[in-house]
Amino acid sequence: MAEMGIAVAQPLEFGSLDAIVSCVSAGVGVTLLPRGVIAPALKNGQVAVHKLPPSRAMVETVFVRRHDAYVSSAMKALFDLLGSKPESKRAAMIVGALQNSSPSRYPAHS
Repeated sequence: MAEMGIAVAQPLEFGSLDAIVSCVSAGVGVTLLPRGVIAPALKNGQVAVHKLPPSRAMVETVFVRRHDAYVSSAMKALFDLLGSKPESKRAAMIVGALQNSSPSRYPAHS
C-alpha cells in the first residue's frame, strides 16, 4: 500500500488466523487473506470483502516446514511435482541426498 501512496500503520502480529479475523471484525484493522479463511465471518456478516484486481491479487506462496524434518517419499513427490527447491543450505543438502538415493530409501534426518 505504501507504494501506492497510502499511509500505513504499524502492523499487528497475531498467533492465528482466527485472531486476525476477530480483530478485523472488531474494527481493529484490515487484512489480506484468502477468501476461504474469512468465509464464516463473511457469511455471518462480521466482515466486508473487497475483491482485488488481478494485478494485486497474486502473492508468492511458499511451503513451510521444520528445517530438519523427515522428508517422506510422499513429501519428496510433492516437491518434485511442484518443482520446489529448498531455499536453505541444509534443506538443499537433504533434498540432494534424497535425489541421490534409491526411490525406496529415504534417510531419516536429525
